[in-house]
Amino acid sequence: MTQTVELLLDPASEAWVHDQWTALRTAGLPSLADHTGASNRPHVTVCVVPAVDVRLEGRLAPRSPFRVTLGPPGTFGHDPVVLVRPVLAGDDLRTYQADVAALLGASADDLTSPARWSPHVTLARRLARSRVADALAVVEASTGLGARRAELGPARRWDSAQHRAWLLDPGL
Repeated sequence: MTQTVELLLDPASEAWVHDQWTALRTAGLPSLADHTGASNRPHVTVCVVPAVDVRLEGRLAPRSPFRVTLGPPGTFGHDPVVLVRPVLAGDDLRTYQADVAALLGASADDLTSPARWSPHVTLARRLARSRVADALAVVEASTGLGARRAELGPARRWDSAQHRAWLLDPGL
């Protein structure tokens, strides 16, 4: 089982990503809109670990939102791929991520270790490489392929064992 620390998008950017999810699903392509769990929201995963000590939660929440740019769509993987909007992160976000990873003891070989972390918002998983052009055309028709300014924050935790997500209070 895993637990994560994630940053949520500002409401307008969240709606923008939801529009892309919906357009992909409507076109019959893989989309995170297909995941109907109550906790499914656009987010940026900051750190993934086996367990989080609840006494650390107040130290995991940022004190203010991060201003970022959600970049043009791209992919991770080979075939199938993950369709994402990369997050162009400033030093403040990278420092926050490194601090969270250190606090939680993230493994150096984990994808969320500071040296390997590629912040992004996922649009679709398990997309056949042969359908990437189709997916990009759908996203372009929906919201365009250009970048968007956004804010990340607040932070939340996800516990896969309990299938539960909750916001982290920066005042703790």
